[in-house]
Amino acid sequence: MCRIEVLLLFLMTAVLVFSENLDSEMIPALFDWENNQFSTEPQKSNPFTILAVGGYNQDTSDIIEVYSPQKDSWSILGRTGLRVTQFSAIMLKKKLLIFGGRIDYKNTNEVWSYDLATKQTSKLPSMRKRRAFTTAAKIGRLIYVCGGTNINHKSVNVVEQFNPRTNTWTFKASMPTSRKNHGMAAWKGKLYVAGGFDQNYRRPNTLDIYNPELNQWTSEKLVHFFRVIFNLIPISDRLFAIGGAKEWAGRLRDERLNFVTNKWRYIADSPKPLFYTSAVAYEEKIIVVNKYNETYEYDSKINRWKTLRSRVVNRAYPNMLMLPKMYYKYVEEML
Repeated sequence: MCRIEVLLLFLMTAVLVFSENLDSEMIPALFDWENNQFSTEPQKSNPFTILAVGGYNQDTSDIIEVYSPQKDSWSILGRTGLRVTQFSAIMLKKKLLIFGGRIDYKNTNEVWSYDLATKQTSKLPSMRKRRAFTTAAKIGRLIYVCGGTNINHKSVNVVEQFNPRTNTWTFKASMPTSRKNHGMAAWKGKLYVAGGFDQNYRRPNTLDIYNPELNQWTSEKLVHFFRVIFNLIPISDRLFAIGGAKEWAGRLRDERLNFVTNKWRYIADSPKPLFYTSAVAYEEKIIVVNKYNETYEYDSKINRWKTLRSRVVNRAYPNMLMLPKMYYKYVEEML
């Protein structure tokens, strides 16, 4: 081999070894991860794209909607073919993973994968516990599914970790508090959990923080935080609490926690009360969908809301997921 070929071989080997310890979604699309080779195609910056799936209605929960913030347009991407509701979901590369939920009003521990490229749904190994109303978040290459309700409709403090490489589930340290209808966010390698109902239908006023390296939870007291069915969204050094209801009625003002000062502050009021909401962040903004099909955008830089185009499907509390930019080609034709 000539020196150039040796150098290229060394670089490719280094990339493959390095990728074993790094989430490939964080690496620029200069490397073709599907074919394990460097891409020779001209590189372009794909736009942000958001998916919505799930909710409370069994007739519409399998519909996958796709939203383009650049075009302010919603379209129907496809259907998973699953009659499951009240599940949690995660995007893992070009696959949509669905965890638990309810089928015909009964809890399930089943897990499914919907492939955006093939438009096919397949089964993955089931969770250990049958749960609905869970929250799911990804830290590195591992996925955590927390809380929810058991088969008796009681809140639980169960935490299960899924390893997509080995397709295995592992119980991790239980949350300090049982929760359902809670909010959860992954930020700088930790999980942050707040709000919801405990097993006695009381509303916990603590922020539980999980350190996966130590497999330990710690708790911080929240003075006035009594939210249910809402979203925790991290942006930079702030954690935003968006939407929800207090005592199932009445408007709650949206707020944010500054991790540096450890203080909560109210943000600007949304155009309408945000009940049964779902939200996802992109750049410094948050896209929020309301109980029906209303859509709003909050700009954290200027502390201002604006109304966007309504969704196609009228449903409450779907999962809102950011599609990694490198897989934009699988939804481009629908936008």
